[in-house]
Amino acid sequence: MSPVTCQHEASGDHSYPVTNVSITGPNITLVEGKTSAKFSCDGKGSITTTEWLKDGQRLSESDRIIFSADNRSVSINPVSRSDSGEYICNLSNPIIHDQANYSITVFYGPDVKILGAEILDEGSDILLYCLVSSAPPASLIWTVNYKDAGTSALYMQENSRLSHSGIYTCSASNNITGEIRSAKHTLTVRGTSVLTPGEIAGIVVGVILLVLLAVSMFFNFRNFKGFRGNAQIHNEDNMKNQDRQIPKIPKVEETPMEIIAFKNPTTYQNTDDIYMCEDNGWGLQMSIGFGEQGMHRFMKLFLLTS
Repeated sequence: MSPVTCQHEASGDHSYPVTNVSITGPNITLVEGKTSAKFSCDGKGSITTTEWLKDGQRLSESDRIIFSADNRSVSINPVSRSDSGEYICNLSNPIIHDQANYSITVFYGPDVKILGAEILDEGSDILLYCLVSSAPPASLIWTVNYKDAGTSALYMQENSRLSHSGIYTCSASNNITGEIRSAKHTLTVRGTSVLTPGEIAGIVVGVILLVLLAVSMFFNFRNFKGFRGNAQIHNEDNMKNQDRQIPKIPKVEETPMEIIAFKNPTTYQNTDDIYMCEDNGWGLQMSIGFGEQGMHRFMKLFLLTS
């Protein structure tokens, strides 16, 4: 059997490989929000497709990222810190592909923020951290109540005092962007009173004694009011008894008088209180009546003559 020979003949431009792929990128210092970047891709061979990637992910068009009609170039205006990274241009045809890459760095910042407590007890340690986001790294300085206090990102003060209260400022500067930015932090150190166990026990005992004294005074005051009330009622009862026992007799020129009480006298018939006077041969006799119902009391006053 004769051997079989297979031959493949490529047609068109597909027989040419893709070679010499390269990217032309920005050659200026890129600053966030201030500059723009443009990339162009070129290569040799039969090229049917151009694809752009950033950090291994397909680059998509947006309001800042614009592609040319043939897809061979891309513009970013303005650049952002997120645009930093590696850009890849991939040129291909159905048979083969080739690519090139280009990296950029976008400078930004500094963005400054202070982390730490706003209120501390006297005697505790002060720990404040100046968080700075910047490319390249920024230089910073601390001021406390507007006086220089160090250049480290971490500010620490042991055994704080009331005088450490105030305004803490972290200022950062970026020599590429030319920006200097600051953040302020207000710290309050509050005083504390440290008592010994003996002092605490003394305070507790004093409070208990004050409570007992207040309770004792309360009950004594109640008893005193009760005693005065009872005494007043007793005195009023005595006065009423005296009023009932001792008749109030008008004084008649130091003349001896006789009081006679009897019930329902036949000589009294008026319904209102009445005064009757008659001469009974012994002298002047006066009768006084008080009401019509029940026991009537009459008084006869004899004016005796000598």
